[in-house]
Amino acid sequence: MNRSLLLIALGPVQEFIEQARRTRDVWFGSWVLSHLSKKVAQTLPREGLIFPTGESLPSPELERIDPTRERISYSNQILVIVPDARAAITQAYGAFKQEIKLFVNKLDDLLQKDPDRIYKNYPDVDQREQIDLQLFDLFEFQYAHVDLPDDQHYAQQRKKLYQLYTARKNTRSFGSIRWDQSLPRPEREAKLPPAVRRSTKRSNKSSLDGWHTMVTSGDKSGENLSAVDLLKRKLNPHNIDPSYPEGLNGFPSTSHMAALAFAQSMQDSDSTKITQKWAEYIDTLEELDPRFTEFEQLPLRFRNQQLFFGTYDGSLIYESRLGDDIPIPNKESTSEQKSKYDSNLIDARKALRHFLGAKTPIPYYAIIAADGDKMGDLIDSITDVQTHRNLSKAVTDFAQAAAQILEEKYQAAVIYAGGDDVLALLPLHTVLRATKEISDLFVEYMQTLAEQQGVSTPTLSVGVAIVHHLEALQDSIQLARKAEKLAKKPRNALAIILSKRNGSDKTIVGQWNTTFYHHLNDLVKLHCQQTIPDGFIFEFDELLKRFDFGLINEPAELQQTLKIIEHEWQRILKRKQTQHAGKASFLAAEMINLLQSIIGYCASHASNSAKPDQYLRDFIAMNLVARELAMVQALFEKAQSQGVTQ
Repeated sequence: MNRSLLLIALGPVQEFIEQARRTRDVWFGSWVLSHLSKKVAQTLPREGLIFPTGESLPSPELERIDPTRERISYSNQILVIVPDARAAITQAYGAFKQEIKLFVNKLDDLLQKDPDRIYKNYPDVDQREQIDLQLFDLFEFQYAHVDLPDDQHYAQQRKKLYQLYTARKNTRSFGSIRWDQSLPRPEREAKLPPAVRRSTKRSNKSSLDGWHTMVTSGDKSGENLSAVDLLKRKLNPHNIDPSYPEGLNGFPSTSHMAALAFAQSMQDSDSTKITQKWAEYIDTLEELDPRFTEFEQLPLRFRNQQLFFGTYDGSLIYESRLGDDIPIPNKESTSEQKSKYDSNLIDARKALRHFLGAKTPIPYYAIIAADGDKMGDLIDSITDVQTHRNLSKAVTDFAQAAAQILEEKYQAAVIYAGGDDVLALLPLHTVLRATKEISDLFVEYMQTLAEQQGVSTPTLSVGVAIVHHLEALQDSIQLARKAEKLAKKPRNALAIILSKRNGSDKTIVGQWNTTFYHHLNDLVKLHCQQTIPDGFIFEFDELLKRFDFGLINEPAELQQTLKIIEHEWQRILKRKQTQHAGKASFLAAEMINLLQSIIGYCASHASNSAKPDQYLRDFIAMNLVARELAMVQALFEKAQSQGVTQ
């Protein structure tokens, strides 16, 4: 039987998705790649599809009937059995090019409506051509195929196929850049009549990736957008695919994700009062200048959280974000315009302070990046096509279930959930429970198949970055990726990097099958109740700095030093508790035993066993992370103390 096993891979992936300034840049970049993969897969024989399976890939007709399937993110790799590899590749590549042409047409239509487009004074440059060349240069279509005369040789031929694909990736050729790399140029401006001559920019490169040439200016002053940036920033899925539900368009800001915990706690304390105060605040902003709220609309998909925000993005509760999208007056503005801008901003800040009262929103949120462990072992154990399809279906079902759970139960905003990968933004009050649930869920979906194949069950490692809502999004996502890599070193683990603006990053790592997760939750409770008072952990850190463990060579001396430190941290804790309580108090034996148990865990799982004091530093890092999460949890404790149940 003349047939082939074909692998098609689209790209780029992480570097394209993560070059972003706004959350919608990341979300739409991810959606574009998933959409391209789906369109390519739909040209291939449905009965031959292995990854994704034909069952999980909706037909165009089904998409119109069941739009909820758009939760699925499709992998950039497609594995399929085809009767004629060359014909399948030609058809798939045709669909790939057709979609990119659609992107070009949509962007060109958009820019033709822009009276200030930068190319209008350059008759020797074709703006549409620039968009065309940049986008076709960006997206990659690679493939490899091998003969598959019968299913008995499936495992052997699949291994050969991936070896060929790896060789193809490592030996691909790089052509010269064809799109114009320097617009606007000073020499071009000099040739124009003075009346239309524009001052040249210090940089005409993309503000997002730093190397593509701009094709237009961004909404913010000084922001340069290339065709690649414009694709992420200005288009919506519904523009490209009319069957895509408009209600799923858009993505909340990082500020909104940070604001969710604060908003939920206020909603829990007095729902009617806070809703009324919010309406008054919004009315004040819109009376001052409708632009305060015009650009801060929350996408319909994220308005089901039963919070007082309603249709508005949570960024409106941060003073630093007020008027963020209102153009700042420049040298061409009149004094009246400048005065009006300043007075509106002052009045808006006053209205916000009145709304918040004495409360201060917490400015941190979480990004999670998750990936399956030992998936290669499970795939290598598979020798037949149907079992591989079963695995493909299992990971697809997991991704769809995980996305639904994260968004509907934990107030997450999922950027990508496909196969064994998840990338999402979460508020701090749900992040621990969310990571644990999707980790358990992954094992549940993988267990049956792994047992059938006689291999260990794949697990899920999760990296979490706790970051400030104003930090550069690209850097924050990279921090989450770094945490994910740290989690995958021991595997089956949770790694958290706490990145505070006023200090160095703190990192903790622990496996799901140890007591790490439970200890972390215990510490959160202790800090929330202030049983571990503020200041204790910082004094403990200062205490360790007094000892130079590099000068301690004798085991007996080391043990004596560690014993001194143990007595000293208990003394510090007792003193801090006394200060906090305002009267003499004694440490409960139960709490001492708990802290010693956690220190014992850190000692047996030290991140660097070569350093004798590393386990104590790991204990301090665990406390700092727990303290940050406890600050959020304390908001809900306060609501409960007022007699309101969450």
